[in-house]
Amino acid sequence: MASLSVQDSSDYDTVKEAVLHAYELVPEAYRQKFRSLRKRDGSQTFMEFSSEKSLLFNKWVLASKVTTISELKELILLEEFKRCLPERIVLYLNEQKVTTLSASAILADEFALTHCIKVEDRVRHERHYAVKPRTPGISGMRSPPRCFYCHKPGHGVKDCLLLKKKKDRSDSEREVAFLSQTSPKSSREMLDKTFEPFVFSGSVSLGDNETCSVPVKILRDTGASQTLILNSVLPFNDTSFTNVSVLLKGLTSEVVSCPLHEINLNSELVSGRFKVAVCSALPIAGIALLLGNDIAGGAVVPTPQVLENPMILECS
Repeated sequence: MASLSVQDSSDYDTVKEAVLHAYELVPEAYRQKFRSLRKRDGSQTFMEFSSEKSLLFNKWVLASKVTTISELKELILLEEFKRCLPERIVLYLNEQKVTTLSASAILADEFALTHCIKVEDRVRHERHYAVKPRTPGISGMRSPPRCFYCHKPGHGVKDCLLLKKKKDRSDSEREVAFLSQTSPKSSREMLDKTFEPFVFSGSVSLGDNETCSVPVKILRDTGASQTLILNSVLPFNDTSFTNVSVLLKGLTSEVVSCPLHEINLNSELVSGRFKVAVCSALPIAGIALLLGNDIAGGAVVPTPQVLENPMILECS
């Protein structure tokens, strides 16, 4: 009243509106009163209860400045949408004073991505949105996220810089590998002759379609406990990834993390579907797959094949 001018204070409608506005609650308060109102046993009739319920609903609608059917629809949808969200997001949306479902959904997605909130994170089942005070304790403390690729805290796998650099490097190397493939003859010439007894041909693929298989040179390494394959051989993706990485150590004792992918292997020594570690380089030039003991076991070289009719070779 003190803020009204002399002219406005003499106008009944203006004074009435100012008084109502001064004692008006925020829409959220009317909504909570409307939702939490229950019939008083014995002292209240059903007619009185319905009138009070209707009055609170009208105050909620008026405080929300709803004047059309579409706005009323947005109000109801927005309330139901907030009921399915975690408390933190609902509190954030209330602070932003959003009035439409689409705007609430956009702000909720941005808040969840910024604060790394999971979908299943404590969806509230209360009838109203009032935030209940929580007792501080161990349950209120959340450990920071940890990347399962580089195993470092503070970020998830989708934000891992090490994994992004590896994928970028793999894509560039894969393009080069498909543009100019080394023929089997040139690969054999690049090999050290001491490895030749343990080198044989095979093919690998990601799916069950054999027409998409890629021929590879395989070296049987009895000193390797893990089978390795070059990342340029196949278009490895999230489908082939097993969500597991292995730590490998070589002669230099340097530990390297390599992701495990599932592939189809067809060779003279062993065939089937196996999990192999994907790396950017192998120590032997011309070799695309290093077959370790995890797949080959005790087999070292392919089993010799005997013909029913021996071939007679004449020596000059």
